[in-house]
Amino acid sequence: MSNENENPPPSMPPAPGQEGYNAPPQQCQPQMPSYYQQPAQPQGTFDNLIPTKNPSALIAYYLGVFSIVCGILAPFALGLGIKGLNDIKKQPGLPGKAHAMVGIIAGAIFTLLYAVLFVIIVLAFVNRPHYQ
Repeated sequence: MSNENENPPPSMPPAPGQEGYNAPPQQCQPQMPSYYQQPAQPQGTFDNLIPTKNPSALIAYYLGVFSIVCGILAPFALGLGIKGLNDIKKQPGLPGKAHAMVGIIAGAIFTLLYAVLFVIIVLAFVNRPHYQ
């Protein structure tokens, strides 16, 4: 018999990624029961409800709502709502368009309403009868 037909023993084991390489068995990671895991939320759900990345729109919304009671807040709601919409135009995809619109609409309505009310009060005070 001749040694020519036999394969010589390999001098080094094959490197990872080469033919003949056997990967070590993967170890099992312990799995938490499903009731311990947090459900995955879609990206941006919270930002659509409360636009924390667009504070102008958020503040305009709250000022517009509170201007029902305190009319001095209405012009600020109008201004911040416009600023919030301009921020959205500069950065497409920024949340808060509905909040900015509520601030603009409520700010405009209550600014006009309280301005008319102020004029009526001033005219009523100026035109009151003078008794002597």
